[in-house]
Amino acid sequence: MREKGAALYRSIRAALERIENQTYGYCTSCGCYINRKRLDALPWAELCLDCQEANESQRDELKSDSAGCESKVFEEDLHVSR
Repeated sequence: MREKGAALYRSIRAALERIENQTYGYCTSCGCYINRKRLDALPWAELCLDCQEANESQRDELKSDSAGCESKVFEEDLHVSR
């Protein structure tokens, strides 16, 4: 839960920076304007819906490509703080 809160905080801070830079409301990937309804629902959105869907599709493909690879992960690759 802490990770989600931290991620949300970073997203909100990034949105505030985009407001200061006068780039708020524009997709950080393609530069197109983000739909007003999307911004009303998710004010910290940085991607337009098309780019978000493409991003999620690519992430889903990577997940399916790496299925079963957990045994190949070495502890030094995990970057775990102890």
